[in-house]
Amino acid sequence: MGRAEIQVGRWHAGRRRTEDSLKQTISDLSEFDGKINWEDVWDGATHSVVAGSSESPRQRKSFEPNMLPDALRSLDPSGIDNILYFSDKAPEGLESVLEHAFPQANKLSLIASSTPFITGRPVTLFHNGSILSSGAVGVVLNSSPSSPPAFELSFPPLVALSCNLNVTSSEGNLILSLDSGNPTQLLLDAIRKHGLSSSHTTWIDKEDEFYVAVVDRSNQQISQLHRVTAGDPSRGAISLDAEAAPKEGTIVRLYHFPRDAGEDTSTYTSDAIHDSISFLVAPEIGSFGDGSEIVEKSAGDKVVVSDSFLAASENGFTLSRDGQGPWNLGRPFLYHVIHRRRKIGNTRVTENTRALGKLHFTFFRNGLSNVRPLRSFATAVNIPAPITETTTLPNGLTVATESHPHAQTATVGVWIDAGSRAETDKTNGTAHFLEHMAFKGTSRRNQHALELEVENLGAHLNAYTSREQTVYYAKSFRKDVPVAIDIISDILQNSKLENPAVERERDVILREQQEVDKQLEEVVFDHLHSVAFQGQPLGRTILGPKANILSIKRDDLANYIKTNYTADRMVLVGAGGVDHQELVKLAEKHFSSLPVSSDPIPLGRLAHPRTDFVGSEVRIRDDDLPCAHVAIAVEGVGWSSPDYFPMLAMQSIMGNWDRSLGASSLLSSRLSHIISSNNLANSFMSFSTSYSDTGLWGIYLVSENSMNLDDMAHFTLKEWTRMSMAPTDVEVERAKSQLKAGLLLSLDGTTAIAEDIGRQLVTTGRRMTPKQIENAVDAVTPDEIRRVAQKYLWDKDISIAALGPIEGLLDYNRMRADMSSMIY
Repeated sequence: MGRAEIQVGRWHAGRRRTEDSLKQTISDLSEFDGKINWEDVWDGATHSVVAGSSESPRQRKSFEPNMLPDALRSLDPSGIDNILYFSDKAPEGLESVLEHAFPQANKLSLIASSTPFITGRPVTLFHNGSILSSGAVGVVLNSSPSSPPAFELSFPPLVALSCNLNVTSSEGNLILSLDSGNPTQLLLDAIRKHGLSSSHTTWIDKEDEFYVAVVDRSNQQISQLHRVTAGDPSRGAISLDAEAAPKEGTIVRLYHFPRDAGEDTSTYTSDAIHDSISFLVAPEIGSFGDGSEIVEKSAGDKVVVSDSFLAASENGFTLSRDGQGPWNLGRPFLYHVIHRRRKIGNTRVTENTRALGKLHFTFFRNGLSNVRPLRSFATAVNIPAPITETTTLPNGLTVATESHPHAQTATVGVWIDAGSRAETDKTNGTAHFLEHMAFKGTSRRNQHALELEVENLGAHLNAYTSREQTVYYAKSFRKDVPVAIDIISDILQNSKLENPAVERERDVILREQQEVDKQLEEVVFDHLHSVAFQGQPLGRTILGPKANILSIKRDDLANYIKTNYTADRMVLVGAGGVDHQELVKLAEKHFSSLPVSSDPIPLGRLAHPRTDFVGSEVRIRDDDLPCAHVAIAVEGVGWSSPDYFPMLAMQSIMGNWDRSLGASSLLSSRLSHIISSNNLANSFMSFSTSYSDTGLWGIYLVSENSMNLDDMAHFTLKEWTRMSMAPTDVEVERAKSQLKAGLLLSLDGTTAIAEDIGRQLVTTGRRMTPKQIENAVDAVTPDEIRRVAQKYLWDKDISIAALGPIEGLLDYNRMRADMSSMIY
């Protein structure tokens, strides 16, 4: 788009996830341009910063020219004025790289609209005749180096609700006070004053939106705009849809975006003569011009707009200008960008005569009353949702909350990045043993006093151990949160671990182990881990072998606490009726004395040696059992893998089935139809289990039809093979809907929310919001399913654990051959 003399270059960088690209280092990038996993490269230019530090949230970690596509590497940054580009939904790394490479250029990133129902792609980008599903496509503009263009920014439909206000306190994405007053109350007063609600109620139309605008002190113009997502009159804080709220001392104004805002073309008229650098032919745009000179010509229902381009996105934009860091407005807007030249007498100024340009960015919603909508399908409504606030204390402890102001109950707990994986063969079972000992008395409370105090509160205190985490949590009334925190900190730091209590607890754990051994599903999955990760920590059981349970001593428990219960490996989580600042103060009071690791590792970073998957099997034949229990798995993905959600979607396609369901043969899963129609199994359950660096993806089947176990395994692996060749659009969309429903319904309740926050922060170092999870699932396409199936299933080794009357199960090599069958 645009004239050659002022278009320095068009470029495209795509995120192509091939096995080769993942192996490339930055030093190799020049040889592999066009096949590079740019997402990994760009993400290498940024890193998260400890909350409360003075560093920028997007501080650059490192930058090399090879982080840019070829078309941008050769450009002189001093001659670049403006960079305009369309990006997919993950532009953060690219923003950071462009900010470093072209610090003085204005950079506008339009987040591309979702197109899965229109083109079958998460987003659709066009470049030089190619159609792309990810990455970024852009254009770089320049003018005279001695006279860079002026820059203007306007939001025509916004209505001012206040005069200039001074931010006197802010934290995270919250404005805590304006002019030393309650910001939420100031906004409500302004809303009433302008007649947007009655004086007797605070009800506001759901279509209305309110914004906090950062004002440039030099010209009193808007320099940034942030949408208000929530406010609490009692606490006073205003929550913004932003990474960080304006700092103390910043001048801001409150604005209203009316639900019936129409177009405003007054800002588009000018006496300037335009050098036409770009144009757009947009259908049904008749209300755009009223005879102003920017409308060059019209034909029927089309208008050609010169000197500008017009774009729209339902996902908002990111803007970086005047050397300032990027800011994002994730709302549906239309964008009108005009590149203008100053008129001198009757002579048009050209680039070679020191032109003074003006780049005018206008943002508006519903500004073109006759514009055809981007899509007619139903889309999710961006309803303001509770936010997850995080703070890291000086000793490394992370405090995270999701506050629900009207909730009268709360869940608080500590998630520890240590489980049975942190043990040795000799000490296997220590983490679980320690979980039992936590409730047997502390130096401040004996066992009776501890149980009585919890009962008197009407609270619930619990703990559990997994292979990678240990969790202690309490559910209580809102007013009892301080007491619950005190109890949890006490059992974590002051457990007495008395020898008589240790001896008594051995019998309890042995009885628990006997009960677990009766649950054949648990037995099969323990055996599956033991062969898939044989000889490695993930292959051990959580309870440990009986010999270890009988031999674990008090010193083993104390050493485990000293090694693993450190502040930098813990997250204190609160959900429901909790206040973030109050929880931070409670953490400082009760957890400030926690030890710190000698070599702290940030949350989400790999703290263990990489685990290797081993294709192997274990078969325990027991013809006295009524059913055969068979688990088959390939190596899965870790929590942080980019393939995490596609693998979950593929698991959802396989589905679950049980004979007791009334409509068995009518279930959506094709495998369920095959199994039920041919009486191959009583039930099956597909699974996708993730750990920090690896996982297991597979299926667990139970069958009393011991003579057809070979067909059961064959048709199951045949369906896996089909995923590598021909997943259908219908089953992928259905699986995505089922997956989203399952993931979102699992967040029902404060305990479930606390579990989600704690697990995500411990395993990945950040928490994805439900909306981000929904977007990630929506981005999965049949092509993605085919890609991950070819990567993780096609001709890959499998691990098998089988128990019961399994004589009819085919040998390993025969089943392994089904992983690359061309017949599906």
